[in-house]
Amino acid sequence: MIPPLSERISRLVTFGHSRHEPPLTDRQIADKVSTAVNAPVPEDLIRGLREGTEKAVPTDLVAPLAAVFGLFDIAYLAPEHASLSSDEVDRILLMHERLELLSEARDLGVQHIATRDVDQDPQLISKLKAALNAMTKKNSPDAN
Repeated sequence: MIPPLSERISRLVTFGHSRHEPPLTDRQIADKVSTAVNAPVPEDLIRGLREGTEKAVPTDLVAPLAAVFGLFDIAYLAPEHASLSSDEVDRILLMHERLELLSEARDLGVQHIATRDVDQDPQLISKLKAALNAMTKKNSPDAN
């Protein structure tokens, strides 16, 4: 089962900013998508997608919305009730985990992390997350 679209979009918002910058607001996202499609995109649509009241990204906005966050695999934004193959579900789940890993790494100040081997070893993300978690605990003031 894939995570709800609202959760996937929230994960993109969490991922889609630099370490010392705040996440994009609904208005900023709508403005960026509006610029990409050269047409107004309502802030309410973005809010609805993030809150879960909207269950699908309009087809003409999928690629522009993905581009706002640097996402190349637009299948990640598939509607919640789409008929997906098991391979498509696996890709979405893998991307969901990858985005979480990269966000955590960014927040810890990791400068570079390569995840291209994840396709060969699906457990790699779990291993990397465990390593990051161990680093966090080791470096936390409570660990001393």
